[in-house]
Amino acid sequence: MSPALIIFDCDGVLVDTERRANLITQKTLASYGWQLSMSEVLERFMGRSVADNLAVIQNELGTSADDYLSRWDEMAGNWLNEVEAVEGVHDV
Repeated sequence: MSPALIIFDCDGVLVDTERRANLITQKTLASYGWQLSMSEVLERFMGRSVADNLAVIQNELGTSADDYLSRWDEMAGNWLNEVEAVEGVHDV
C-alpha cells in the first residue's frame, strides 16, 4: 500500500531556518546594546517557546514584545531567500 499523501514539517526537515534565525536574533539584540556570542544566544533561547524568549528579552531590555518583533523583522529583511535546504532533501 502506497501513501496517498506525505506531509513534511518544513523547518529542520526540508530547510534549515534555525541558523539564520539565530543570527538575526543575535543582531537584533545587539541593536539594543545586548551583545551576546552565538553560543550565548543558543544557550538562552534555543529550544524554548517564542513567548518564553520574548519574556526574557522584555525583562533584560525593558522593551515591548511588539517593538522587539518589529525590529527583528526589520533586521531579517528578506531572510527566507537565504535559507538553506537540509542536506539530502533534494535527493528525496
